[in-house]
Amino acid sequence: MRRPTLEISMSHDPRPVRAHRRQSVPTLLALVVVLAVALPGVPASAADPYTPIGRTPFREGSGVVASRAYPGVYWSHQDAGGGTRNVLYAFKVSDGRLVDLIPGVKFRRIRLPGLVNRDWEDIAIDGGYLWLGDIGNNGDCTRTDLAVHKIREPDPYRATSASVVATYPFVWPDVTASRCTGRNAESLVVLDGKPYLISKSRPPGLYRFSTLSTSSRNLLKKLGTLTPPAGGFAKPATGADLSMDGRRLAVSTAAYNLYVYKTSNAGLRGEALLLDLISRPPAAKQQYRRDGGNEQVEGVAFVRGRHDIVLLSEARKILYFPVGFYD
Repeated sequence: MRRPTLEISMSHDPRPVRAHRRQSVPTLLALVVVLAVALPGVPASAADPYTPIGRTPFREGSGVVASRAYPGVYWSHQDAGGGTRNVLYAFKVSDGRLVDLIPGVKFRRIRLPGLVNRDWEDIAIDGGYLWLGDIGNNGDCTRTDLAVHKIREPDPYRATSASVVATYPFVWPDVTASRCTGRNAESLVVLDGKPYLISKSRPPGLYRFSTLSTSSRNLLKKLGTLTPPAGGFAKPATGADLSMDGRRLAVSTAAYNLYVYKTSNAGLRGEALLLDLISRPPAAKQQYRRDGGNEQVEGVAFVRGRHDIVLLSEARKILYFPVGFYD
């Protein structure tokens, strides 16, 4: 992109110079603002993070996560449904802008042979693997096939399909009704090869897989509840992501607000880290829309190696929240 240039003329007549200086201060300030928005390296969304940086080619986006192997690439998926919903979508964000993944193409579909999207609600990443949460239990709460799938991360630029390495069925430890098979959840994080779920209850509960069996249902273990913000959670959790440095946990909630938990103890690892993160109220809260209205955000992802956040809504919007905006 061609950078704008700033030309300043000089005069040897002192009177015109003084008049010119008085008139040019607002002009120079305006030019500084233009430069800050237009120059490369400054996110386009920094001007107005409430404005979507783009839209997905699919409705009901439900999960999103940043690739660790392919800088700027994000993996996303739709909510429940068969057919064309049994795929992952790859797209790319650079400097807060949605850009072509390959020339002329912003989104690529990657098939997942053998998998059916019964109710995919979130996606996480750990090492070279994507973890896909078929964890939704809406309606009458009678699902007996809840599972988390471990998928070898494909090449977003060339692959047409991805391999499922393992499927881990699970059962909740605290059934909430006589006919209910457990709880509903839409939030998944994976840390050190262990999946953790955040329930859609209020306050949300944090659960961990006690085992990783592919042949029998794994019993989840409840570790605790997320400390609510002042006034409590207005809506249930719809997505979660852990920053690459482990210092922040982002939790999206239905309709209105994003919450970010922080830890100041850089030495914590694994379960101890997550328990510390949720042990105090969120350090940041940010509404999705300027008017505070319903945006129905379902997916949240930290930018690779940073604390900026990408959000995915069911209405096809992709939002980019720089850390300086929400923090």
